[in-house]
Amino acid sequence: MKIEELIEEYQKMGIELFLDKENLKFKAPKGVMTSEIKEVLKKNKQQIIEYLLREKEIKPDAEHKYNPFPLTDVQAAYMLGNSSVYEFGGFSCHTYFEVKTDFTDISILEKAWNKVIEKHDMLRAVIYEEGYQVIQKEVPWQKVLLNSIVTKPIEKQDQCIAEVRSRLAQKKYDVGEWPLCELEATFFDDGMCILHFSIDMMISDFISTNIILKDLVFYYNHPDAESVPFSISYRDIVLYQNQMQDSEKYLIDKEYWMKRIEHLPVELDLPMCISSDKKQQIKFIQFNTRVAAEKWIAVKNELYKARITPSSFILTVYASVLGKWIRNKNFCINVTLLNRPDYDENIQNIVGDFTTTNILQVDLKNKTENFKEKILTIQEQLWRDIEHSMFSGVQVIREMTRQTKSHVIVPIVFTSMLGMENSISKIANTSVEYKISQTPQVWIDCQVSEINEELLINWDVRNDIFPEGMINDVFNAFENVLMLFCKNYEFMDKTLIVPLPDETKKVRVKVNKTKKEFVAKTLHSGYVNTLKSRPNHIAFIYDHKKYTYHDLEKYISAIQSKLIACGCEKKDYVAVILPKGIWQVAATIGTLALGCSYVPISLDNPYNRICEILDEVKAKAIVTDTINFIGYKNVIYTASIEPAEKNIVVEDVTPDQIAYVIYTSGSTGSPKGVVITHQAAYNTIQDINARFNIADDVVALGLAKLSFDLSVFDLFGIFKAGGVLVYPKDEDLKNPYSWIELMETYHINLLNMVPAQMQMMTMAMESRTDKFDFVKTIMMSGDWIPVSLPEAINQVMPNAKIISLGGATEASIWSIYYEIDQIQKNWKSIPYGYPLSNQKFYILDDKYNDCPNYVPGKIFISGRGLAEGYYKRNDLTMERFKLHPVSGERIYYTGDIGCYHPEGWIEFLGRDDTQIKVNGHRIELQEIEKKISNYARTEMVVVDAVNTAGNEKKLAAFIVPEEKDFSTKEAEAYGIECAETAKCLMKNIDRNLFEEWVAAADKKSLLDIVYALQSRGIFVNKSSLWDFKQIRDKLGVLPKYDFLLTRWLEALCKEEYLVSIGNQVFQANVELISNAEINESWNRLQNIENKLHYSQMLIEYFKNSGEHLLDFLSGNKDPLSILFPEGKTQTALAAYRNNIVNTNINQVIIKYVNSIARQLNAQGKQLHILEVGAGVGGTSRDLIPSLKNKNVEYWFTDISTFFLNSAKETFADYKNVTYRLFDINQDYREQDIPAVYFDVLLCANVLHNAHNGMEVMKQLKEVMRENASFIIIEETVESYAIMTSMEFEYSINDITDYRKEINHIFFNREQWRKLLDQVNARIVCELPGIDDKLSLAGQCLFIASVWKGRKDIEKGKLLNYLEQELPVYEIPQYIEIVSKIDLSTNGKVDRKKLKIHMEESEKDTNEDSKILPSTEQEKILVEIWKEVLNRENISITDNFYELGGDSLLVAQTISQVKKRLPLAKEYQWNELMRKMLENPTIEGFAKVFEDVKYVKESEDNELVRLNFVRNGNDNKIIVLYPDGINSLSQYNGLINKIQEEFGSYTIIGVNLCENQVFFETAPECLIPDIGKVIAQKLMQAYSKCEIVLIGYCIGGLMAIETGRFLLEQGKNVNGIVTIDTRTCSRCIDNDLIMERIFKIILNGGEQDKLMDQQISDAVRAVLTDKKSAITNEELCNCGEQFSEVNKYFTELCTLSPKQRFDSLLDYQKIELDEERNRILNLYRMFRHNYRGVMNYAQDFYIGDVLALQCNDNTGFFLPAEMIFDSDFLQQTVLGNLSYEAIPGNHLTCLDNNNIPLIYGYIRKYLS
Repeated sequence: MKIEELIEEYQKMGIELFLDKENLKFKAPKGVMTSEIKEVLKKNKQQIIEYLLREKEIKPDAEHKYNPFPLTDVQAAYMLGNSSVYEFGGFSCHTYFEVKTDFTDISILEKAWNKVIEKHDMLRAVIYEEGYQVIQKEVPWQKVLLNSIVTKPIEKQDQCIAEVRSRLAQKKYDVGEWPLCELEATFFDDGMCILHFSIDMMISDFISTNIILKDLVFYYNHPDAESVPFSISYRDIVLYQNQMQDSEKYLIDKEYWMKRIEHLPVELDLPMCISSDKKQQIKFIQFNTRVAAEKWIAVKNELYKARITPSSFILTVYASVLGKWIRNKNFCINVTLLNRPDYDENIQNIVGDFTTTNILQVDLKNKTENFKEKILTIQEQLWRDIEHSMFSGVQVIREMTRQTKSHVIVPIVFTSMLGMENSISKIANTSVEYKISQTPQVWIDCQVSEINEELLINWDVRNDIFPEGMINDVFNAFENVLMLFCKNYEFMDKTLIVPLPDETKKVRVKVNKTKKEFVAKTLHSGYVNTLKSRPNHIAFIYDHKKYTYHDLEKYISAIQSKLIACGCEKKDYVAVILPKGIWQVAATIGTLALGCSYVPISLDNPYNRICEILDEVKAKAIVTDTINFIGYKNVIYTASIEPAEKNIVVEDVTPDQIAYVIYTSGSTGSPKGVVITHQAAYNTIQDINARFNIADDVVALGLAKLSFDLSVFDLFGIFKAGGVLVYPKDEDLKNPYSWIELMETYHINLLNMVPAQMQMMTMAMESRTDKFDFVKTIMMSGDWIPVSLPEAINQVMPNAKIISLGGATEASIWSIYYEIDQIQKNWKSIPYGYPLSNQKFYILDDKYNDCPNYVPGKIFISGRGLAEGYYKRNDLTMERFKLHPVSGERIYYTGDIGCYHPEGWIEFLGRDDTQIKVNGHRIELQEIEKKISNYARTEMVVVDAVNTAGNEKKLAAFIVPEEKDFSTKEAEAYGIECAETAKCLMKNIDRNLFEEWVAAADKKSLLDIVYALQSRGIFVNKSSLWDFKQIRDKLGVLPKYDFLLTRWLEALCKEEYLVSIGNQVFQANVELISNAEINESWNRLQNIENKLHYSQMLIEYFKNSGEHLLDFLSGNKDPLSILFPEGKTQTALAAYRNNIVNTNINQVIIKYVNSIARQLNAQGKQLHILEVGAGVGGTSRDLIPSLKNKNVEYWFTDISTFFLNSAKETFADYKNVTYRLFDINQDYREQDIPAVYFDVLLCANVLHNAHNGMEVMKQLKEVMRENASFIIIEETVESYAIMTSMEFEYSINDITDYRKEINHIFFNREQWRKLLDQVNARIVCELPGIDDKLSLAGQCLFIASVWKGRKDIEKGKLLNYLEQELPVYEIPQYIEIVSKIDLSTNGKVDRKKLKIHMEESEKDTNEDSKILPSTEQEKILVEIWKEVLNRENISITDNFYELGGDSLLVAQTISQVKKRLPLAKEYQWNELMRKMLENPTIEGFAKVFEDVKYVKESEDNELVRLNFVRNGNDNKIIVLYPDGINSLSQYNGLINKIQEEFGSYTIIGVNLCENQVFFETAPECLIPDIGKVIAQKLMQAYSKCEIVLIGYCIGGLMAIETGRFLLEQGKNVNGIVTIDTRTCSRCIDNDLIMERIFKIILNGGEQDKLMDQQISDAVRAVLTDKKSAITNEELCNCGEQFSEVNKYFTELCTLSPKQRFDSLLDYQKIELDEERNRILNLYRMFRHNYRGVMNYAQDFYIGDVLALQCNDNTGFFLPAEMIFDSDFLQQTVLGNLSYEAIPGNHLTCLDNNNIPLIYGYIRKYLS
């Protein structure tokens, strides 16, 4: 047996033989490797080894050398980076050299250059964007451009070289073009020249460039030498390496990396400065350093002793220095490796890109590791990685991208050429003078090489993305550390601390040199001194009352008397729990003057939290106003104190005593008390007053609450200066207009507030023309200061000095300042600034090392202002207050993040615990906020990250647009027109008769109530007494109707049918009501109706309701059954539309809305209308048609799906109507209703359903645009007719506003006016007038123009702007325009509330868990469900009933299914209903229709179309080809089987297009053309995917042709599977036979077997002596023994082709013309396909094929052995061809019972 046969036999047994180096190894399943087999292996060991070695060798393929072949992973990555689609891309991977030589002859140089091109294939390569490359056999002669012959001076020579360098150093070569490299020369008069060499690195690696230059020198020096190409080509190597990906080694390496990937960090947090200017030039610069040969040799010797490679040493220095600037100390470096395995003796001399990459993880977090240990750790990890390098770094990055769902790059590169041969430096008379490279998506590339034993290190850096000067600092640090180790090896055994650059150190020392001598004093001493020097000077103003320093003393003395009475002594704690005012100020100063410490507690705190603080500090006394502190002693109530005419007590207090304890929020939920001494806070106050010239002329506005430490400066800073402090009332703390009033009144010249408050103030001032030029000083702190805010301040307060202040409560108010003057364009935020006096700032990393400039770190403060710690929280104090590791000084960790800038100021970057990262990207929120503010003038912008329901972070932007002036002129004009319109419309209504109608309706309703009560024995005579409970129990009233019964009894009392005795006891005041009286009241109402014609149906509704009052009350009858009898809406329409009042009101609304529409449309704008609670469409039925020719978007909303579905039918012709579920009592944002969007809000008889009228009106206002209009129709009078009919629909239990107290459902007119006024809505039309008797009906129309005061911001345009300004990961996915953003009690943005709102919204709208439809049926069903259920997000696994479906909605669904799903037409209505009830999910219901599939027609100009059968997420593609009638249904079972195991694979179905292109394609070209088109489509869309092709019948031939074209283009095909595919050995092109075959196919394989056998025998006889065709005449005369056959075909010949086909369709019972035409087209396609098979010219296929052939050849009536060639594959397949037999015949082989066997055969190709 031959060795190859032996190995093949063992492979079938599962035995794998392989070489480990040159040792024979094997793997085998347990029990397979017998002793006999082992003996055979021993005997043939040497021959097997030799065979495996031969197989391992690359086999040159000269014949196909110029055929396309695929790009390597690295080449493909370079090409992707060439596209600007990817961040940091948009340029080529390129290298430029300048080599100095002694060349002097340009013609010899040019010949040498062309010989180099001739020798090296890849210098003749063309790269195509489709993902393949081609080596050209011949190329045009390449000129070498001679730039000039340069003479001295040196400056001229340098200028000439610089000009060439600027042209070639960053040249970009076009994909698909040649050449990809070029050579130029500059000659000098001294006999030397510079070679300028430019090359695209897709065709070369760094070794290849040396090979090229070495060969160039050789051919220049040996001009007669021949250019001899190598026997092996780069193409051979690439294809061989691709084949190795099927090896076990590749799978092992892949498994290694798949485990590593989940631990590899994605983020690289280097400081960056990326311009939003997309046109900015990409700029690479180079840094370099050298180590002299002698020193470098010595270093290497030391390294070798420590078993450290020189490359690992430099790599670790590189990583460690970069780690100083990289905030996350765990990151990846992209290590370049050369992949030139010893496949061939010439491989080291072949030009091509042999690079691969290793993604090396570097973790620098270990604090104890010395440098040598660090090197060894990195080296060992690198070596482990290299052992598994067959799975490349590019593949690792792709997998990281897939797993993180973001575009991952590893832009820090390390390339070591140490120990590499082919160095250009070894060539005589040559030297590399300059070299620079650029690589897309690479930021820094460190390249290490040796030149004449000297170490050379180059950094090629993309400099346009880093802050100015930063890379200089990084490289200098690298150079210093490198030289440090080269000079002193002992440092290897120490921990490496990368020092700051010298210049940075100098600046840090300078800015922190803040020592200033201040005399330490107590906080209250300032007030005491001013009291002595200026007692009658105004000190304090509150509620427009002025208090002098002496006046204030009286209040302080009164407080002190109470404190002393409570036993308060020095160092006791006094809690101050007061609103702003004179007593708050007095209590604070009085406490300190007694030597006690004050504990300010906000009234906003819950009572339990206040008690928690009181208990912790053990307050000796509590000063408050009204809170009743149960169980606490010494509570001083200021309301009972009078000012005292005596001097204050000032105890002797030392400055180091505790002044106050302020409680701030704790991370655990418990508040923490910050303990501050007098001297700490006094240091800050002295500095601020001195630094900013705050003197006795200061008048300050004190907005800060006492529990916020800004108040410390307000109180003690102002009183120390002798100035005036002005307090607003607590209720005005959020009202900027009240602040402005105080400023004007008292000429306030100092403002101390948080930025959000300042924004509110400037916006409120913006419309004013006068300037507040008396304001001198503005101090802002506590939060970000928007970059646009200082300019806004300057507009209204032009003389103010604006100061940014910052720090922490734990460092006594403020510690840092910045005077804001000019705003720099590149600022993302206002600088945090410089330290204040006697305070220092440190920016430290996790190891407490100083962070370099631009690098974010933790902000630490030191100095006199530091707190003593946290009250009774030693653990927390030790955690946040540390000792500096170098200086030993006490430092406080603020919890903030910041960075230093080169000038010495600090930039604040946010909180450490709220740093935002999204998909691995660190996000600068303020940058995004600034961009949004730049786009549109805004009052406030807040961007934050929120968690989605899928636990992913998403960026959300909340925007408050700026205010606009309010004008209702246009609305008022329209309102006047409406009033005139109403007057004309209603003038003919008889008001007196109308009044009688209302009275008669109410009278009838009252009698109905009395009659109903008396029918149950209640109030049957005047003496009877009944209390409410007795009545309720007697009638069996449902609890929800208690309120209605109460209203009835009140109405009867009001109208004197009853008398209220008190305590809900009533006495009858009427005799027994007879049936005759009821009838008489009805007749009276009917008679008036006959004259007035208000609405006959409405009064009949009142009558019917009156007859069922007791049934309604007890729940025996549903009131809605009267309003909507049998589900019909006519009665409801009578109430809301079809009556004389509402009909005319609708006409007024039409007039108003159309006026607005014309106005907006004339401006090119669309009118947006939101109708709330649209119900039966009482108004919209008239309004929507009137807007038909206007540009309008109409949102029809209601709480009930029933009304939405009805509206969809009513307004089916109006495509501008959107339908949406909307509950006014729920947050609109959680119901997909956009904010600040609508121009008109129509609320027709719905707002009385509001649980809280004001809350609902406020919410509705938020969805309206500026100057939008409310249109409200409401019942505004108490109507007894309504009380006994429609009020049954409502429940008082849900109401939370004042209506609950008065037991009313409806608001009256006055209440509506107040509601509208409170939401700034100005009424422009109110109908009917209050004096008009039509108002007695109660229906009132209000049209009001809303003052939104906000400009519009269009989200779409904003997003377009942001896409141009920001990287994609910084663009908010959620944008909400809001009217306001809540602030916390301290005036800061309440981000927590925003996050909660957004996260709750996300829970409802999250689509991550939704399973999308995949089949055509599922897609149609999803659309139907969306419409019927009125839901946007539906999964195919959702249950219909759980989504709100019911039996009525099922009926609507089935109706739509019958209309829109063609396959459903075959089912009866009831059958479909039953099936949907049994299968309530789309996934289940769709399976009902799976028996039939159909294909949409394609575009007219396509031959084929690729359709998704299953869209997966893996890189594996399965292509299914159709059979002769263009069907894919035969694969259903196989698809399901594949999905079970390989659900992530994408399955694509091929559809032939039934068009002119298909039918005009010549039969002999049909199958090859189809294959080629499919291959082109696959390469275009799936060039990087693994492909398996599966074809049944003719589809097998198409698959082979596709595979052939793919392989020719260098694309790998995993395998082809053909299923009963044959070619034709004879051209049986006969219509009668083709029609019979088609008939069998239509019958699903059902045959007349007796006749088929006879026909088969007859055709065999006819073909005995014939080689090809058969005629109709021959079929009719087959011989006497075939008389039945002769007769059958003779009869067919008498019919025309159309008659024969009609007969076939009649037999199939196909009646619809549409279906008959479809079948006819199928036959035409089948006929053309069959001709394609008959004319198919076989060609060789070099890939692998699995052929599945049927056992049974009786699928058709023809003699298969004479017609079909099932063995044609043996002659055409040159690859591995496998045959497997499958059960069944051609028509039954893919039946479900055969699928498991077939799947088992093809599975190997899929796995």
